[in-house]
Amino acid sequence: GQPVVIDFAKCIHANSSGISCLVDLVIGLGDEKQLEVGLCGLSPLLSEAFRMVGLTRLARVFSGVDEAVRGLLE
Repeated sequence: GQPVVIDFAKCIHANSSGISCLVDLVIGLGDEKQLEVGLCGLSPLLSEAFRMVGLTRLARVFSGVDEAVRGLLE
């Protein structure tokens, strides 16, 4: 299947419930659908939060959408 890119460029805040849902989504896409997930446009705060909960081990992180698409399709 096609990879999934989630762009956080316009996201200024994420609470614990939202991050938990995102972790569940990424796990589901990877385990059940066998899809690779890319995250991009992360602020330093989101990047640190995602790292702390292990999300950056479940999905690849890119600076922008174009880079994510290229990186996931290689």
